[in-house]
Amino acid sequence: MNLSFRNLNKAMTLVEVMIALSILAIGIMSVMSALISITALENNNHSEIIAVNVARQKLVEIQTAPFGSAFALFGPGSSAATFSVDQLQGGRGRIIFPVNASGKLDETVVDANLGMPQDLNGNNLSTDTDVTGSYTVLPVRIHLQWVSTSSLGELNLNTMLAKLK
Repeated sequence: MNLSFRNLNKAMTLVEVMIALSILAIGIMSVMSALISITALENNNHSEIIAVNVARQKLVEIQTAPFGSAFALFGPGSSAATFSVDQLQGGRGRIIFPVNASGKLDETVVDANLGMPQDLNGNNLSTDTDVTGSYTVLPVRIHLQWVSTSSLGELNLNTMLAKLK
């Protein structure tokens, strides 16, 4: 009888070891999953920081251009209206202004993110469909897209430039 009690204690020890190993394996798997998620988030955050910096650089380029020619230099049809972002995988960008189908700067365009429609030439009306040569306020969107580790990354920088008198 003493011998079977010892065998029962050994069997219980083996079951306890198996349970402990199972719990340890689950814990290790959870930690590995968390590390993988943290790495993916870090990569996405890094891409977003690069995108914000590129958008800021493009905004500075627009701001340093003569205000009256900013639309002509960066608007539709110009070579600067689209650009690639080499620092981001599949990165590309566009500079967007509120324009109509003819590519003219248009006060009647509806775009809440750009504050449109809006009086862009200072005549107290928001009805002009071509203020390309007479704008005093210039809404701008810098739109970036890239391929991130989990999905398609996208950033929009919306701002309003004004002519200083």
